[in-house]
Amino acid sequence: MDFFRGSSKPKATTQSVAAAVSHLQGRADEVGKKIERTDVDLKKYKDQMSRMRDGAAKNKVKQRAMMVLKQKRMYEQQLASLQQQVFNLEQVNVATQNLKDSRSTMEAMSLGVNEMKKEYKKVDVGTVENLQEDIQDVLDLTDEVHTTLGRSYGAPEMDDDELAAELQALEDDDNLEDDDLSYLDALNTPAIPDHLPAAAASGRGKNPAQPSLATH
Repeated sequence: MDFFRGSSKPKATTQSVAAAVSHLQGRADEVGKKIERTDVDLKKYKDQMSRMRDGAAKNKVKQRAMMVLKQKRMYEQQLASLQQQVFNLEQVNVATQNLKDSRSTMEAMSLGVNEMKKEYKKVDVGTVENLQEDIQDVLDLTDEVHTTLGRSYGAPEMDDDELAAELQALEDDDNLEDDDLSYLDALNTPAIPDHLPAAAASGRGKNPAQPSLATH
C-alpha cells in the first residue's frame, strides 16, 4: 500500500514463455512421480488381495485400492492438462521466435538495401563504360601484337592444291611398292596342280594286284 497517496497498486509481473514452460514441465514431473507411487500402492494391494480370502479384511483392502486408483486417475488427468499447456506454450514460443527471426531478416535486408544504394551512388556508369572500352582496346592490341610476333619471315608461299597433289602422289607410291612385292608371295607358295597324271588317273578306282605267296 502506498501510505503517502493512500492507495495500493498491484505489482505487474511478467513471465516469459520459456519460464512458463519450465514451470509447467516441473509440475508435470511432480505429478508423474505421484502416478508412479500410486502404481506401487496398487501393486501392493493387489498382492495382498490375491493372498486373502473373501471377507471384511479383503473388502477393506479393496476399498483402499479403489481410493488409490481414483487418485491415479485424477493425477493422470492433471498430467494430461499440464502436458497440453506445455504444448500450447511451446507453439506460442515457436511462433514468437519465428516472428523475431522474420523481423531480424527484414531489418538486415533493409540495411543491405540502404548500403547498396549508398555504394551505387559512388559508381559512375559512364566511367564503367569507358573502362570496358579501354579493356577491349587493350585486348585488341594484345591480339595484334601476338599476330605480329607469330609472323613467319622468309618462308615460301604454299598453295593448298599443290600440297594436296603431292600428298596424293605419296599415297600412290606406297600402293606401287605394295604391288611390286606381290611376286614374292607367288614364288614362295607352291603351285597346286589342277589335274592328275594319266597313269594315276587310269589306276584310280582299281585295287592293286595282291602279291602271290610261293608254295613249297
